[in-house]
Amino acid sequence: MAMAIEQEDRRAWAEIIFPTGVAEIFGALRGSARLHWMRADAQQEAERWISDMKAGPLRWETIDDQIAIGRCDAHVVVVRSILLPRGDFPT
Repeated sequence: MAMAIEQEDRRAWAEIIFPTGVAEIFGALRGSARLHWMRADAQQEAERWISDMKAGPLRWETIDDQIAIGRCDAHVVVVRSILLPRGDFPT
């Protein structure tokens, strides 16, 4: 039986693409404009980006329940979760 997720424990997922092996470029090439509720959705968006760049396919590795890493020849994708703020949205 699955446990209910408490409101203060809800997570959102974001993805960021980094180049590998390029000393002149520092930082991300592309990152989420919007968070995802599910890790799989963030991974699918990252896979579409890599496909559009003709750089895939990604090989995924789950680091823990908060981070997954996707690798291809010239890029690394980090999919990371964060806890949403507690309480209601401020007015």
